[in-house]
Amino acid sequence: MDPLDFDSPAPKCFILAADPQFSDFAPENDQVWELDLEPNNIYPFQIHTTYGLQASSMRVFPNLIRNKQSLLANGKDRLKIQLTQYFPALLSINAIIVDSIDFKFTIFAVEPDVLVGEVVIGNRTEEPLDLNLELAAILTPLGTGFPTRPEKKSNQHILSGHSADYWPVLIMSGGPSGISNPYPALSLPLNILGGSTARISWSLATKHSQSASLAKAQAILNSNWREQAAKQRMHYESKTIRIRTGNPDWDAAFLLAQTCALSHLAPISDPEGKPHLQRMRLPDDTPPPSSRPPKSSDITTLETYHLAQVLLPSYPEIIKNQILTFLNLLVDDGSLNCTLQTSPFLKAFKEPPLLAKLCLDYFDSHDDKDFLAETFPDLCRIFNTWLPPSAETDGPILPTWQNPQQLQIESGLFTFDSWDDWGRGIDIQRVISPSLAVMLLSEAKALKELSRVLEDDRQHQKFRHLTAELAESIQKLWFESRGAFCYQDLESGQSPDREFYYPSPYQEKFEFNKTFFTPQRLLCHLFSNDEKTRAGRVTFQGTDQDGNLVIEDFCGRDMHWILGRTHIMTDHLFQTLESLSIEGLSSDDHILVENVDLQQTDISCLLPIWGGAINEEQLGVLLQKILNPQDPGLSAGIPETWSSHSNLPASLPIYVNVLWNSLILDGLVREGCISEAKEIFSSLMETIVSGLKNHSGFFPYYEREKNLPAGGRNAIAGLAPLHLFLKISGIKLFNPNKVAVWGSSPFPEPVEVHWQGLSLHRQGSHTRITFPNGAIYDSDTEEPKIITPEMPSEAAL
Repeated sequence: MDPLDFDSPAPKCFILAADPQFSDFAPENDQVWELDLEPNNIYPFQIHTTYGLQASSMRVFPNLIRNKQSLLANGKDRLKIQLTQYFPALLSINAIIVDSIDFKFTIFAVEPDVLVGEVVIGNRTEEPLDLNLELAAILTPLGTGFPTRPEKKSNQHILSGHSADYWPVLIMSGGPSGISNPYPALSLPLNILGGSTARISWSLATKHSQSASLAKAQAILNSNWREQAAKQRMHYESKTIRIRTGNPDWDAAFLLAQTCALSHLAPISDPEGKPHLQRMRLPDDTPPPSSRPPKSSDITTLETYHLAQVLLPSYPEIIKNQILTFLNLLVDDGSLNCTLQTSPFLKAFKEPPLLAKLCLDYFDSHDDKDFLAETFPDLCRIFNTWLPPSAETDGPILPTWQNPQQLQIESGLFTFDSWDDWGRGIDIQRVISPSLAVMLLSEAKALKELSRVLEDDRQHQKFRHLTAELAESIQKLWFESRGAFCYQDLESGQSPDREFYYPSPYQEKFEFNKTFFTPQRLLCHLFSNDEKTRAGRVTFQGTDQDGNLVIEDFCGRDMHWILGRTHIMTDHLFQTLESLSIEGLSSDDHILVENVDLQQTDISCLLPIWGGAINEEQLGVLLQKILNPQDPGLSAGIPETWSSHSNLPASLPIYVNVLWNSLILDGLVREGCISEAKEIFSSLMETIVSGLKNHSGFFPYYEREKNLPAGGRNAIAGLAPLHLFLKISGIKLFNPNKVAVWGSSPFPEPVEVHWQGLSLHRQGSHTRITFPNGAIYDSDTEEPKIITPEMPSEAAL
């Protein structure tokens, strides 16, 4: 990596944990650290953890003391510090002090509960150098225990502390002594001759007893840990895609995205010993219990799809393992239920249908036909669970989402929200969604392609037919009058606007005698004045479109009160609403009655762009109305929602969703809208970079107006989409000996890619590729090409 200066506002997100691909350990021992680059008057940097909330804090940092003065703290004018190396379990920090001292500090998470490293100090002058090296460890216990303090065990000075069930022990080579002032540390006096170097090793082990920690720290310090670190470094250096964009912040973000993506690989009790993806892996996150089933995972298919856009083609085995993890979760009917649940009282809902597309992307980067043959039957089973039994004979009837959480959109789906005060409580299970229809179309396309690869003619014909039927069904979701793909009522097939809106103080009966232009599904919102639950009863009375009497009665078990409000939606469509009766409310409560208005659109309604289910005219309308890069509303990326026919709720926060932006921008690239994709992508990248600079992490959401991040830090759904950048530049990497290029890069600076011996330079339509075997391809054409080392260079013809 390019050195990162500490005193510059550079992107940063440095999570440090043992990599389970190289370390065999139980998940309950998993300990995660983070590098803190914010200097104070004691140290310029530190690593810290809470041991998964087993301690209030644990901090480790080095210091150099000369003439009773720190050489590392408060030294911006005489100290240049750089982060020179960062991989999931390894980082190195270099410094030049007053132009006379070289300082290098290395940390390696060799095991989940053991850190090891070294300090290298070089004397750049001809005169002897006298100083003291201090390595501090400051533990603030949580509950029972005591802070770190110097102790002497046999002839060795150590630092030891105790918090909950953890006993950290720090040791250092060279025979240091323990000090307590101004902080607990191991201190070692050094005399370094001119032009010479001192090298000191250290280790910190945190086991469940002091003796176990000390024994492990000593064993690691005497082991071949440097060889292990070198092995991991070579592994990751060969896998990492180095991108040069002309913007150092973007370069850093793409590099950090690849490393932080790997930080989500965590240990789990798997009989095969394979690491699994974990949604959160930060110093405060508790490790999963050893009793957790090995097939369990809280990573969704949406997150895995976004992750694949970062890790493929370098790490196909990680994506393959996650696909197998999903397939191990299938229930008897073939459904793949989502394990991302916020409440045990919620009914299970399915993962978004994306696995076949993931398998196809995996196959593109790793020609594994046996894996396709193994997984294809289950992929077909999952797809079939989304279709009604009549689908193969009468054409597909579009299904509905089961829960808004399936889409992982923060506030953009406010019309389906029941929890927040801006939510309208529409039941998403009664609504046909463009996003689900497009995902099913994408899956049908992927399964059609997989069946072609596997030479399964029967399945190929089936999915060819379904692809055509689904594409036709999606076109029915386009409304010319609104210039958008819209939600439709499941029963009526209509996308109604607001025809009826009646707020009122509470009374027991309302006489409406309202006749609607088209049959409407109705909503009644009840609001208690004290935010308490009411044991009430609500009765709608009216007629259907055939004039038949309709009475719908809702009692306590049908009302789900949340913070003093509940939303009740009718099962039937009403042509007329004659009356509404309400029992059980207080005199100070109030109500709102309205028809179900489905005109509000959101970012998921743009998914036909990604799925290739849009024609040129429709695309032009969306580019003009919603995706115009000159629109100030897109200054941070595409928002989750926007004002349609009516104003948005005043309290509704508008977020930019990184994952969904990546999907829509990928679709724009496929449709040839390179200029628009480039402009919006650039805005999105500046948003992501601001999160890295100001909040030290990748976040799934950003508040549009204030650019403040939301959601979990170091989130998979917030990773910078580096392969989207390459696609906008007209580049796709399959493997080091196979590259696709097309079009012309719209970015002003040359794009450079270095990966496993492959070097690629692209500016405009000019492409120069040097393959690992030394073969060179040089061309200046916009024609799409798949390039291999065997192809002659057009410049040489």
